[in-house]
Amino acid sequence: MKKKILCIVLALVLVIPIVPVSAKSKPRINKKTVYMSTAEKVKLKVLNNKKKVKWTSSNKKVARVSKKGTVTPRWFGKTTITAKFGNKKLKCKVYVKEEDYWMDDTGVNSVSVMNLSKKKARLKLKIGTLGDKFTVYAKRKSNMYVFKKRGKSGYYYSSFIYRRGMCNLNMKTPNKKYYNIEFWYKSENS
Repeated sequence: MKKKILCIVLALVLVIPIVPVSAKSKPRINKKTVYMSTAEKVKLKVLNNKKKVKWTSSNKKVARVSKKGTVTPRWFGKTTITAKFGNKKLKCKVYVKEEDYWMDDTGVNSVSVMNLSKKKARLKLKIGTLGDKFTVYAKRKSNMYVFKKRGKSGYYYSSFIYRRGMCNLNMKTPNKKYYNIEFWYKSENS
């Protein structure tokens, strides 16, 4: 009799799933570091938090932050945005940098370049003729930005080269043929 009860209890333990107890997630900020030009705005949020958040900027000459966490750049430089709630503080470093904007002669294709350091840059590409639009972080080698990205069109983008007032965006077609777009017009987007 005791063996039957023991077998039934063991069978029930195996059949009934054990529900794990989930730990409560800690509050965190959605972005710890932001690179932006003076033409952009960024929305910061505190995740896993139900309390009211007070946003502040350490340098309002570089960037301001609204009550809802929207960062608006004002001038080039560095600032820290702080989110205060309860007795906790979360911080986000914001770098406002100059961004160069290049277009081809049709005005359909464009590239904007923001140098983040001597070896790293952020490129925003909009290739309207192919329907590709994306942001990529590239390695910087003197006048060349190297990256690998496959667009929605199937084209593979590999580098952006600046020489004597003209730029080339190098890419490869799905048929493995090399192709490039020339950019002539330069204006500063700041």
